[in-house]
Amino acid sequence: LSGLALMRNGTEFGEAGPPQPAAAASLDLSKDAAGPPVEGEQVQPLPYAPASRVKVPSIDVDAPVIDVNLDANGWIDAPPAEDPNLAGWYQNGIAPGQR
Repeated sequence: LSGLALMRNGTEFGEAGPPQPAAAASLDLSKDAAGPPVEGEQVQPLPYAPASRVKVPSIDVDAPVIDVNLDANGWIDAPPAEDPNLAGWYQNGIAPGQR
């Protein structure tokens, strides 16, 4: 019987509950902070700038980007398999940041 009591009540003693998320960082919502465009305001597109590198420090990715085109079947081609560190960017598509 004591085993059943421990099984039933064992999780009620000495536990603080599940971990709680850390407090959210505060945001600066002052007038000087950049925000979404005001209705009717024209947003200028960024100038053309070709992709040159992909960096994702959290997973240790730092890869040069090369232009890729369509293969014989009309699919976007992949960078050469012999260099697995290369990333490809479709050369006839939009550049990063363009709309």
